Amino acid sequence: MRINPFLRSLALFMALLFLTTSCMIYKDVMDVAPKTKERPQFEQFPESEFMKMGANERIIAKTAERDYNVLYKKVENGTLIGLVWKEPVTGDILKLNDRYLIKIPLEEIQKVEVWKKNYVVWGVVGVASIVGFVFMFKSISLNFSPWDDAGI
Repeated sequence: MRINPFLRSLALFMALLFLTTSCMIYKDVMDVAPKTKERPQFEQFPESEFMKMGANERIIAKTAERDYNVLYKKVENGTLIGLVWKEPVTGDILKLNDRYLIKIPLEEIQKVEVWKKNYVVWGVVGVASIVGFVFMFKSISLNFSPWDDAGI
């Protein structure tokens, strides 16, 4: 029995797609548990929202000028303190010894997103990868014979 070329292509596409998908996403810190009832308008980003994060968590602090990719350290006296791990202007990832400490006043921050695991994507990627690999290996095994070129 030969597998339809469309199914073979679909299986290869699914395997490649899900092997390159990340199971981590940036979530708005206001959506990270414990959830707040409403999203209030504020003049200064609430310092209490930073209590949801641990040290060295990846965050994106968005200001009016640019987005900062920061490894969160702490909030002290109305200032976010962390290490910049991605260049804000070019977006290049910095080497460990090139990372630098940054202090961003909470008045300038408009939004903070936290790097969190997405368990739904993990499940979908896992199931789709298994299905894709099964189709791929069946396709390879049904369409490959070591005796084709041997002249037997």
